[in-house]
Amino acid sequence: MTPFPEALGDDDCIQEGVNPAPNVLLLACTVGDDWDNSLSRVIVLRGDLVLSFDFEGEEVASIDANSAGVAYALGEDGTVVRFDWRTPSSDAELAASVQKIIIPEVEDNGPPRRLRLLGADVVCVGSFGQAYRLESDSFVAMPQLMVDDEDLTIKDLAGVSASDFTVATVDGFGVRFDGRTWHRLELPTDSNLHAICRYPGQRYAVAGSNGTLLNWCR
Repeated sequence: MTPFPEALGDDDCIQEGVNPAPNVLLLACTVGDDWDNSLSRVIVLRGDLVLSFDFEGEEVASIDANSAGVAYALGEDGTVVRFDWRTPSSDAELAASVQKIIIPEVEDNGPPRRLRLLGADVVCVGSFGQAYRLESDSFVAMPQLMVDDEDLTIKDLAGVSASDFTVATVDGFGVRFDGRTWHRLELPTDSNLHAICRYPGQRYAVAGSNGTLLNWCR
């Protein structure tokens, strides 16, 4: 595989990456720092092949993909782009595979932070407890995350489906969604939480501020 620094431009800043298959790396990058004219770029590294397309007018926040070749990138203004990382052999073919899906509620609810493929489901989460599930070609709002009547900003999520996942919030909470309601976890920390991942066997790990790193089993 081509070393990915060679695939990056001088102004590319990696926001997130995903490795859906051996010798494959997808990168979601913002470009430069002109926030009034935001430009982002999605880069596909497949063996020695380097492809990319621009994600214009929006700061890209997250990216995820599966081994079958389906990928999604999430912008902070609520644009989700679905594309094929497996078959294109040129930038033009990659760009032609792009399909845009708009989450209209984001305009009122603030920026989404993370997108994840959870089994066969696609879920986005973000500011003010917002969460959305992809149904066909549109995102449907899920119950808002609130604790003690306060909405929480979700930073990351992990799980097995849209009806069984856990989120980490910058407010210091871990909360599980069971398909109907949210359930706060009793974690031994009040630090801001920024990342969560799931291991086999229903084990989870979460990381946050002040050197916080926790592991637990459901």
